[in-house]
Amino acid sequence: MFKYRPERELHETEPPVEKLKKFLEDAAEKLKAEGIPVNADSRIDMRAFGGKLYSEEEIRADAQTVENARQKWYPSLSQEQIAEENIKTDGEQLEMLKTAVFYKNLSSDFIVVRSSGFDDIKNGVDNILVDKRTGNVVCAFDEVSDTSGQVYEKKRSAVVNRNIKEGGAVVKYSLGIGKDKKIEPAKLDNVPIFYLSLSKGYLTKALANFQDSEKQSDFEKKLFAYFVAAINMQTKDLELHGKKLNQQLQKRLGDFGRVVESMTIDLNL
Repeated sequence: MFKYRPERELHETEPPVEKLKKFLEDAAEKLKAEGIPVNADSRIDMRAFGGKLYSEEEIRADAQTVENARQKWYPSLSQEQIAEENIKTDGEQLEMLKTAVFYKNLSSDFIVVRSSGFDDIKNGVDNILVDKRTGNVVCAFDEVSDTSGQVYEKKRSAVVNRNIKEGGAVVKYSLGIGKDKKIEPAKLDNVPIFYLSLSKGYLTKALANFQDSEKQSDFEKKLFAYFVAAINMQTKDLELHGKKLNQQLQKRLGDFGRVVESMTIDLNL
């Protein structure tokens, strides 16, 4: 998520991060070839929604909201300099990493994209997964770079409350599939959201072991299995709340839960 968190250390942009950046740029080109509106970083392009769901004026206002927030976190820097600084944070690197890992493993069945800048900042959504067969957005991801401690517990509690008390995440700039099977802009409510965490040490190791191709290192495979296990556990926890959950969220949770259950079997989890 593009949020400045003072407790996070900045570290130099090293070749492993550049490899990850290049992979997402290549993925973005493939996504565009499928008719999926994304920017070079595999993030949903809000401009594609103009004249469809929202007016050009509203989109410009949302884009200005994003720019103002970034400028507040990084005062006196240009947008280019802000992007350079942001990629040095572990939060941004984790978001990029999980996007790439999920893309490698799920892109045959799901559209795997980063959320728009607006949904990242205003709605706390980093990634969304769209089922290519149905067009259903089955889940959204948030991230936390710590695996324990105050920051982790605060994020965990916030995500659980969003699912149970608020009926899931809102994604203003989302995607769907129309009657003609073409990708089209969509706004969605009640999307189940999951948090994925990784310690700084494992993040560093994951970046060092990242393959900038469709191939995966052994560490990437283990990392994907770890993410799937985390999602499966959170899915099971949410299912315990039964009728307390929003009905639409329950349906999406059930759809994705079956996919995750299948993956846990394939991965021998």
